[in-house]
Amino acid sequence: MIWGIGTGRCGTKSLSKHLNGLHEPEPWPLHRAAYHARLISSQEDEQELRAILKKRIDLGAPAVVDLHQSFCLDVIEEIDPKAEFAFIARNPAACISSFLTGGGFTDRDVFGEYKAQPIGGFHNESRLQRVVFHWVYTNELIYTHLMRTRRPFKCWRTEDMGEIRENAYPPHLKTDFTKDEAAYIVDETCHLWATLREFIHVHHA
Repeated sequence: MIWGIGTGRCGTKSLSKHLNGLHEPEPWPLHRAAYHARLISSQEDEQELRAILKKRIDLGAPAVVDLHQSFCLDVIEEIDPKAEFAFIARNPAACISSFLTGGGFTDRDVFGEYKAQPIGGFHNESRLQRVVFHWVYTNELIYTHLMRTRRPFKCWRTEDMGEIRENAYPPHLKTDFTKDEAAYIVDETCHLWATLREFIHVHHA
């Protein structure tokens, strides 16, 4: 099966349509996948994670796309001998803006527990810092795995789906970053984004 991966807010729904697959079907791996990446999952979490991923194979779809699959690529390869990966990445400013506009990544956000976090968890970081961490950590996790895997994979940028042009901001996106916020985003993401763009160019579908 093809396993679609990315940070979220990067075109995963469009990718699932492109692959004639499913987008985030139940059951969801959610915290089990995030805990696996953070090395804090219990034995029960690990067993349940494998059971959920196997149920996704049993759906019989050609592809399943879900950002949480990005946190457990090693487990996917373990349970699916025929696993292939489809990676989609989005311009960091647009992706981060979409996350901030959509809510979440606050101390009261239950689903924030299921996104990327440092191994020790977040403490006093701002929402922007948490979202930037999620973008960097998740993309680095995917890139590092794909660099060493022997499984087939293909890559896209969001604008390759034909729905969102690079550097274009749909009306709902936050574009009023302060000068310091914009500088922070660039400092934290520019090197990785340059690396990802070249990687995607080489491995483009």
